[in-house]
Amino acid sequence: MFVRTGLVVASLATLVLPAVAQQQRSPVEWVNMQTGRALPANVVIGGDNGDGRVLHVCRGQHRNGWHTGKLLNGRCNFGWGGAEIVAGQYQVLRGYGVWRRPFGDLDRAYIGGGSGNERYRICRAPYRGGVHPGKVVAGRCNIGWGGRELVIDGFEALYPR
Repeated sequence: MFVRTGLVVASLATLVLPAVAQQQRSPVEWVNMQTGRALPANVVIGGDNGDGRVLHVCRGQHRNGWHTGKLLNGRCNFGWGGAEIVAGQYQVLRGYGVWRRPFGDLDRAYIGGGSGNERYRICRAPYRGGVHPGKVVAGRCNIGWGGRELVIDGFEALYPR
């Protein structure tokens, strides 16, 4: 369980939140957005920034792929190639799902994007007092933070409930 001062982000096995998937039939959908537009209802919460700000799940396009990340200050921030990319046009995930640690069933987690033949599952990982949404690459959660792409081993993935 991830715990932050005054805010608890519970284990996915017990917390029901909005979810994601386009290639899978699921109770979620991606909604086109851009900086300055109001969020639609039921946007999936991916965590918090460590300062009390809620982070919603988003994805942006970069180099012919879709990359899952966090909505922060009206932009979608995600990791790519060692850097944190910031997109003003993006999609947010709305719907429902369950956050939990993968137990050999990561292939059942929602797909948040991909590049080429690779499909990225949606994840979230703790870092510097917050919990940050990102994408699973090679069995680890990649998040954007502080201008860089960080790779974290301990993470949760978003699953259909």
